[in-house]
Amino acid sequence: MKTMRRIRHLLRGVRHGMLPAYWRVAKRWRATRDAWAYVSHPVPHHYFGEGSKREFSWYLQGKSTVAVANLEDIQRWLLRCTYKRDEALFGMADLWQHPEHFEQLRQGDCEDHALWAWRKLRDLGIPARLFTGRRSVPLRNRVEFHAWIVLERNAEPFVFETTAFHIRRMLLPLDEVRDSYIPHYSIDHEMDVRMYCGHVKAG
Repeated sequence: MKTMRRIRHLLRGVRHGMLPAYWRVAKRWRATRDAWAYVSHPVPHHYFGEGSKREFSWYLQGKSTVAVANLEDIQRWLLRCTYKRDEALFGMADLWQHPEHFEQLRQGDCEDHALWAWRKLRDLGIPARLFTGRRSVPLRNRVEFHAWIVLERNAEPFVFETTAFHIRRMLLPLDEVRDSYIPHYSIDHEMDVRMYCGHVKAG
């Protein structure tokens, strides 16, 4: 089953012209063994996740009804939202909500929380990258698909864990948690896309 999935992934990469990126990121992985090492390469938006059906510029469009003045306002608003899987909320395996829709429901999974935060950070002029990949969950003894943000504070990179249940667990120094997060792809507000060696590490 896993072999067939990898073959399908490879064939899809051939169709979308991704083989040069696969080759470059595999070389980086062999040289660094660092899941966070990356190459810059155009990546179709649907590679980011099954529910990614729109170009990322779409999530930055439209009006927001939530007023925020700083990062702490974004954190506090998210803490009043409910984490809910798409199967329970929409009856679908994966659906990425537009930030406007998420503001109305105040319910969603990791992509919905992260997309909304990414949008609001752009509105505040705070550079940030939206990531998808895998996260290690020790309590469940497994690695699962996840979406998160990375931004800088005082010139240091931090993971913004938008689904955390406490404000103290939302901003985590990247150096302290980098082994728990396995990035596949990221995109910034200028639509610059990166592909990470975590993609190779995850097979």
